[in-house]
Amino acid sequence: MGQDDAARLAESNAEPNEAQNVQEETLPATEVLTAATPAPPDAEDVDPLTIQEERRRRVAAAQEEELRWSNLRAVLRGEDARLGYKAARDAWKMADRFVLSEDGVLYFVGTNSRSGPDEQQGTWMRLVVPSTMVQEVLQSCHDSLEGGHQGINRTYHRVKSDYYWIGLYADVEKHVSSCPDCCSSKSRPQLRGYSPGNVLAERPFQMVSMDFVIPLPKSRRGNTALLLFQCSFTGFVMGKTMSDTTALVVAQAFEECVYRRFGAPSLIRHDRDPRFMSEVFQAFAEMMQSRSRATLSYRPQANGQQERSVKTVMQSVRVYAEDPLQQDWDEIAEKLIFAINNSQDGTRKETPFYLVHGWDAQSTLKAMSSSLKRGSGRQSDALAWRREVNRQQEIALSMAKEYQATEKARRAKEHNETLGRKEKESLQSPSGEADPNETPPRSLFEPGSRLWLYMERVKPGLTKKLAHRWHGPFRIKKKVEEFAYELELPNRSGYRFYPVVHVSRLKAVSEFGDRPKVRLAPEVDEESRVDFDEELLPEDSWEPDHPSGEFEVEAILDDRTPLSTSTNRAVREFKVKWVGYEEATWEPATNLSCGGLLYD
Repeated sequence: MGQDDAARLAESNAEPNEAQNVQEETLPATEVLTAATPAPPDAEDVDPLTIQEERRRRVAAAQEEELRWSNLRAVLRGEDARLGYKAARDAWKMADRFVLSEDGVLYFVGTNSRSGPDEQQGTWMRLVVPSTMVQEVLQSCHDSLEGGHQGINRTYHRVKSDYYWIGLYADVEKHVSSCPDCCSSKSRPQLRGYSPGNVLAERPFQMVSMDFVIPLPKSRRGNTALLLFQCSFTGFVMGKTMSDTTALVVAQAFEECVYRRFGAPSLIRHDRDPRFMSEVFQAFAEMMQSRSRATLSYRPQANGQQERSVKTVMQSVRVYAEDPLQQDWDEIAEKLIFAINNSQDGTRKETPFYLVHGWDAQSTLKAMSSSLKRGSGRQSDALAWRREVNRQQEIALSMAKEYQATEKARRAKEHNETLGRKEKESLQSPSGEADPNETPPRSLFEPGSRLWLYMERVKPGLTKKLAHRWHGPFRIKKKVEEFAYELELPNRSGYRFYPVVHVSRLKAVSEFGDRPKVRLAPEVDEESRVDFDEELLPEDSWEPDHPSGEFEVEAILDDRTPLSTSTNRAVREFKVKWVGYEEATWEPATNLSCGGLLYD
């Protein structure tokens, strides 16, 4: 491809230059094609070739309606004498790259990029698309099965191979970036989000985390799930094998493993559905014969420590499992919790058992080899022994708290150093004081802007590979922290989750301005422009023929986007007022054939 050809191709999809934007003169009104057509025949009697010819005629008519193409068509027909000097000059600058077909349709002449370096470069013609047809072409080349919802680059080359218009790439980028199906089904979260570090407990069992290990093979005792609790301060693990994971059974497990031994914690951290946990706490309150609601608060924070404990337990169970059908996992899991609690923690520098009780648990070997003789003198004094144990435990707890704070700061710093430029610009200075020489921080998202929310979980029975895990769009209600935003949950949306979300689960909806309007020829306005499908489809004719069982839409009153119970996706519905009926009904778009009303 020569330099001249390359320059022409680059110019073909660029915005109009200054010369092309000058005042253009037009043909007389008598030369403008009209879209008048004879009365439409019955749809069943229409020949496909007739429809194709009619569409090409309408494409030519739509090209004639736009001032730029109208002047260019006049030059190609040899009627440039009818144009003014400036209009003819600008049209002649482009005329060598365009041709008119026998039926008057305008084409752009481009070079064949598939020709080899030693081959003679061929040419191919691309249809000049009027502005009213741009959206139809983009939907065909991207949204349809032929388009396959490909990315910007692939869609651009697919459109460019057959079509031409000014600003083609920008329109493709806008259409693909704002495609709801692509936004909800593709890619994973890109933002990592600023991390201040996890919330630290101040004392043992002030904060307890919980997590389920499901699903597991049905054991000989009928268990299919493992519920783990862990003290966030000491790392002490408690476990319960279960055959049922209902709210009542979970409340009983909590009462048995945590409450009986250590009392009620101030916070429980988990990743379960808040509605499920509210049922658990209600069942626990009834078990305690309390009329008031449970005071255990739901805190939807990262639960990394608990996830690591789950991984440790299951790795150990995997080593000891001997049954070919894996039916002995529950017996092994409960016994291995002792080993985990009596192993030194890498962060706290002590065993969880010691931090909780103040002494180390003896193994069976040590217990059998130790002397049973009692001490004598002051060493056998129970009070002195207790004071010494308490003193050592207090030192160990204080050091464990310090170690955890140091590790929290280290992990947060390590995470924050990997943030992107845009995320770092949104943070306050480390000192918290504004520097007059620095650019003030800008929030990643502004209140009122629209966002997609990423949800890792999908409805049971569906596979993650086919699920749309970006939900929304939602609007931001307010900024809670540098790393968290509160979302607005519309009524009857079907979504039930805690509205404060970490930025790592959010991405902005691509917002684009309106496409620049083209200059039209005289005697032409937007309302009178050619409709490519008018009078070709039965639903658009002036005399609709409704089959038996089909109803006519009078008006669209409202719309909503509830969460589908079958697909776990947001499905847009419309409140429809039917002709001849007083009561309006909610219908999905697939049940309606009134494209004009839905668009309005």
